[in-house]
Amino acid sequence: MLSTKKYFTISEVSKITSIPKHTLRYWEHEFSFLHPIRKKSRIRNYSEEDIKLILDIKDLLYNKHYRIEGVKNHYSKFLNKNNKNTVTKMTINNELIKYIEKELESILLLLIK
Repeated sequence: MLSTKKYFTISEVSKITSIPKHTLRYWEHEFSFLHPIRKKSRIRNYSEEDIKLILDIKDLLYNKHYRIEGVKNHYSKFLNKNNKNTVTKMTINNELIKYIEKELESILLLLIK
C-alpha cells in the first residue's frame, strides 16, 4: 500500500512514479485502459491500482523496450470483451510486485535523506 490516501493527484503520481505529468496525460490518451477518475472539477484522481498500472507501463516501455502498440497488445488479454475501455481484475505477477517494492524502497530512501 502506497499510502492511506484513496486517490492521488497527477502531481503526486508524477513524483511517485518519476514520470512527467505531460507523459501521464499522453498515456491516458494512448491507453484506453488507463483512466483516472475525474469529478466535476475535471481533476484527475488516480487510485493505487492506476499507479501500479502506470509503473507496469513504465517498466514495459523503459526497461523492456516495448513500443506503444506492444503495450496495448500486452494488455489486450486483460481487457473485458464487453467493454474495451475497462480492465478486468488483473493478476499482478511476482515480477511486477518486486519492481514496485524496489521503486517504493528507492522513493523511501530519497525521502529519508
